[in-house]
Amino acid sequence: MIENEIEYQKMAKTEETLWWYRALHELVLAALLKLSNDRELTILDAGAGTGGLLSFLKQHGYYQLRGFDISPYAIDYARRKGISLELSSLQDISQRIAPQSIDRIICNDVLYFLSPTEREDVARQFYNVLTPNGYVLCNLPSGQAFRGIHDISVGISARVNQNDIPTFFPSHLFLIHTTLFWPFLLSPLIYIVRVAQRIRLRYGTKKISSDVSLPHFIINEILYRLTVFENRFFSYKPFGSSLFIVAQKRLLS
Repeated sequence: MIENEIEYQKMAKTEETLWWYRALHELVLAALLKLSNDRELTILDAGAGTGGLLSFLKQHGYYQLRGFDISPYAIDYARRKGISLELSSLQDISQRIAPQSIDRIICNDVLYFLSPTEREDVARQFYNVLTPNGYVLCNLPSGQAFRGIHDISVGISARVNQNDIPTFFPSHLFLIHTTLFWPFLLSPLIYIVRVAQRIRLRYGTKKISSDVSLPHFIINEILYRLTVFENRFFSYKPFGSSLFIVAQKRLLS
């Protein structure tokens, strides 16, 4: 996706309105508030895309916000929204950010780009820049049953499950505070769409595009409300096309 300007253009146009982005932003905000009501926390969006989440958090009273992305397209689209991002990568965090200076790291739908070796390195860099009471909030694509053309378009090589969590957050560095599959209620619909995509791939479709598009506003609102409802009131969900993780920095003795 890094070199796919069309996908960044679609993200920039929809991340403030599309049900999935709105639900994810609400999920992040709820997790932040559950950990602390302090709006003075220093928050880093690692892989900020076109800046929609940072804009959302700013609207909700957070002001010590930083973000970066590896794509010049993302930086440009964020700038058009008034969001200033740095051009950088996950592997360079320690070179750009002072040790123990970040209270919360948010890293949504980025870590799956990393190899197992790179995951260990980035986890250690996260650990180093977090304050002693620091947390990482992370969203990842999950469930191989939900793979489809969307995955190819945005560069998802493999979807994760709970057994993969230690490869992203080694137990000697982090404690897993929260895991939540989502969306659950919409999983049958997403599964049907992705099966249809896999059938199209099997028969040689040449159209490779993500699922990032805005449906009719009534449908969009229904999908949003269903997803927010389940995220607020379902403490356990057995599966979903995404896995949301909150990991706490472990204090080493």
